[in-house]
Amino acid sequence: MDTVPITPEREALANDLEWDRQDYDEAVEGIREGYEDVKAGRTQPVEDMLEELRINHGLPQVPKPSS
Repeated sequence: MDTVPITPEREALANDLEWDRQDYDEAVEGIREGYEDVKAGRTQPVEDMLEELRINHGLPQVPKPSS
């Protein structure tokens, strides 16, 4: 049986595909964990999170737009 020679281009493509697979797997796991957090009630309103970030990073308070 003949083997296909592995050229530098093919090796680079294989490495890129492996990185893509790893990125995909990590994204799926992150989404799964986030979904489990939502189902379990381990979330907070975005307004609270933004206020916490503002305080932690010493940012000024932004006035709320008037209606």
